[in-house]
Amino acid sequence: MIHQANILWEVDVIQYLAQGLVLTFIQVLMYLVFCIGSHVTLSRSDVKGATQGLLTLITGLLIFNWLTLWLGEFSLKTCQWLSQYCGVFYTVMLFALTLNGLVLVLLCLASLTGRLIQTKLKQRR
Repeated sequence: MIHQANILWEVDVIQYLAQGLVLTFIQVLMYLVFCIGSHVTLSRSDVKGATQGLLTLITGLLIFNWLTLWLGEFSLKTCQWLSQYCGVFYTVMLFALTLNGLVLVLLCLASLTGRLIQTKLKQRR
């Protein structure tokens, strides 16, 4: 009986540590997404490549829908199945976008405050 209780306690400890590792991994992932997302800029060639990629994606989806039209709602079910797996990715991206927006607002406010202080100091001299 005591041996079984020890095993159950060890399993609880392992589950607790695993949950902590997962939480730490998610925190590190969010930190990396924020750091990388706030330092990425697009060039004109990136936008041109993205435009070509978007047209290819739309054409591919259109062809996929035409080819699977006879299956009924196959494409709808496929998109719903894919969207379940993309939900976490979209959530992390929205979180990073929100953080980047907040940092941008804070930096703009800090810059505006600094400029106001400088102009007031110049006026006193």
